[in-house]
Amino acid sequence: MNIYKISLILIVFSLSAFTTHKYYVSLTQIEHNEKEKSVEITLRVFTDDLELCLNNRFNKTFLIGSSQEFPQTNTYLLDYLNQKLIIKINGKSYEYTMIGKEIEDDLTYIYLEIKGIKTLKSVDITNNVFFEIFEDQQHIVKIKTKGILKNIILFKDKNHQIINL
Repeated sequence: MNIYKISLILIVFSLSAFTTHKYYVSLTQIEHNEKEKSVEITLRVFTDDLELCLNNRFNKTFLIGSSQEFPQTNTYLLDYLNQKLIIKINGKSYEYTMIGKEIEDDLTYIYLEIKGIKTLKSVDITNNVFFEIFEDQQHIVKIKTKGILKNIILFKDKNHQIINL
């Protein structure tokens, strides 16, 4: 994927953050923290897309970021992500923990962490988030370790990739 396509998608994603969006794009940032020996994962998704997906999947009303938010939202969200976002580090499966989430305008930032990672040599990622509700969903994935930055885009028909660092 060339840098121009990735830049265009990032621009569209940024501009649409303050309007009703017609683009179905998420951003997943994966960064190795050598000091903490962990992999830090940040997902940036549109809040209304996340609500729609969770509401449909669990038949509840989540209203993320509002005073009426479903009390166990994070538990349901982590359950959903564990089924839809599979990340292997250096060829090995790890469970990630959810650190929390933040809402900013119409975006939700979801923070995940995988502990016990001394080095990051490869990331094997399968991302099926939102594909059940949006056929044209795209996932931009940015991976960073020791000054190396790799970017990929995943689609419904190409939802898996192994990135060697």
